[in-house]
Amino acid sequence: MIVERVEIPVLPGQEEALLATLEQWRNAIQQADGCHSVAFGRGVENPSKVLILVEWDAVASHTAFSQSDAGVDFVNQIVGFFGGAPSLEHFEKA
Repeated sequence: MIVERVEIPVLPGQEEALLATLEQWRNAIQQADGCHSVAFGRGVENPSKVLILVEWDAVASHTAFSQSDAGVDFVNQIVGFFGGAPSLEHFEKA
């Protein structure tokens, strides 16, 4: 099992709009092949950051979703909220 961790610096004042957009996309992401769960939230110490955690069977499952029409549409929907470059990493779940 792989955990995808994405940390997004958000444009000031756009945090709640990004969270609402993520909520709209939650089911579509969870229905992707190899996806087990999707969670996200706003930073406590730094509320202008949003963290997204997605559990995948493998990195290849994430890659397949990212390259799908739905994955491209998802990124196009959220990129306008970015206040800087997001940080994305994959971790093996223990």
